[in-house]
Amino acid sequence: MNSKKSPDKRIDREITEQLIIYVLANYEEKTQLTERVLRNLVYRCDLNYHQLYGETITKSKYTKTERRVLNPELSSVITDLQKNKIIKRNFNTSSDGKLINVYYTSAFPFCPSAFTDEQRRIIDETIRQHVSSRQ
Repeated sequence: MNSKKSPDKRIDREITEQLIIYVLANYEEKTQLTERVLRNLVYRCDLNYHQLYGETITKSKYTKTERRVLNPELSSVITDLQKNKIIKRNFNTSSDGKLINVYYTSAFPFCPSAFTDEQRRIIDETIRQHVSSRQ
């Protein structure tokens, strides 16, 4: 894993990597886990944890715009995970070869000790809520 911290320490890269891997490992609808869904789940996990404990799991700071919530550091973590072949972009195509979507999978299991029991409970509940809201 990449344990390098960003210079301003606005994000805990190691825990963010573990959160991404955990979400990828535990999200049931693999072909629906696009980058947008992955980013949204990381944000929702952070938001739900923040509402209870006053801090985010990843130590991230999010910026809200009119159209979306931004976290530039998350992009660099996702890019590094791809570069290091820890997560992989997969291309889902139709029978006639047209691209349906791009989704992510993980090549590595998550580290069970990366999260407290309470963090894991909140992450699991966030994933369940997201999946049930899509059905």
